[in-house]
Amino acid sequence: MKKFLRILILFIFTLAAVFSILLIIKPGASIFHLKQRLSSAEIKSFDGHAFYIPLNLNTRVYPPEGLLLFEDDQPLRKTFTTQVIETGLGSYSLSEQGNGFFKIVFSTTDNDDPTNNGKQYTLLFKPAILNRATGLSILLLLCLGIAWFLIFVFKHPSRRKSFLAKPLTIFDLLDEFSGSEIPRAFKLISITQPIPEPRRKLWTLLLLLTIGASFLYVLMEWVFFVTKPSFMDLMGWGEKTEILFVSSFGLLLPSLVLLLLFAGLDGLYRNSDPPGYSY
Repeated sequence: MKKFLRILILFIFTLAAVFSILLIIKPGASIFHLKQRLSSAEIKSFDGHAFYIPLNLNTRVYPPEGLLLFEDDQPLRKTFTTQVIETGLGSYSLSEQGNGFFKIVFSTTDNDDPTNNGKQYTLLFKPAILNRATGLSILLLLCLGIAWFLIFVFKHPSRRKSFLAKPLTIFDLLDEFSGSEIPRAFKLISITQPIPEPRRKLWTLLLLLTIGASFLYVLMEWVFFVTKPSFMDLMGWGEKTEILFVSSFGLLLPSLVLLLLFAGLDGLYRNSDPPGYSY
């Protein structure tokens, strides 16, 4: 059973590492998109060389700018609607109709009829959460996990000696780590030893700075979009304010998770110090 759990942990860790690195290097890759094949019944005639596809899109989950349109295995070129109508030749544009409804205006590469040319048309949607920032967050969490394990190994003389003498004992150390150290981390909530006043003030200050910095950063970007010509021009102030707070929460949540992880590690090792030890 332990061998199976060890293999499972290593597999999940490796998979998460590969996923995060790919997301950092190439966040626009097609593997991070959801695919929807279009039937000829969904395609409507528009004007000139253009046809269109009606689309209802949740823009908070799937940003319109992340949408791609493929003809067989070839991506169509994104441009303006007028150019699609007049020139065509494998181009498309996205026109917002309001309330989450969009119209994808496109033309085929040969300017023929997509309903009977025998080609397959596919829409690719990229979830908003799959971006470079998410990849960096996952990789940072994995690095913190590695750091936690290395501290566990090198903090104890016998473990350190065993690991340096025989690196393959890392698997036995991993079993010990998952059997004792990880469960102990989940018991932090029941810690009876009070947090020293200076450290409590420090973590409170870091919490306030994290919240303030996250909100201030989003606020500066929001003010830029509100005061300049942008997609917000057609929105009311209620929707604009909603974007401000939703965006702030999106940045604040991972920041708080990282802060809590660091606070947990600090509390974990503070409470594992021998009696009489002080900072």
